[in-house]
Amino acid sequence: MAFDVYDLLLALPANGEWVSGKGQFQHLLMILLGGGSSLIEETSMPATDEMLVPEWQVRLSHIGQQERAAILQPCDA
Repeated sequence: MAFDVYDLLLALPANGEWVSGKGQFQHLLMILLGGGSSLIEETSMPATDEMLVPEWQVRLSHIGQQERAAILQPCDA
């Protein structure tokens, strides 16, 4: 199943909270981040005792939050 950027923007928390980058949007996130998108930010959280590999975290940037809000605004006709 293919996702587009709108699906991704609506799926990520509107408040810019960090969430795992793994999952259904992982491929799209990698494309956007690899292309230098200003909509998404990423970081690696430190590894814990239970998890030896650092967790890949993503969130909407300020610009991404604005774009998400614009999607949800009703269109004026």
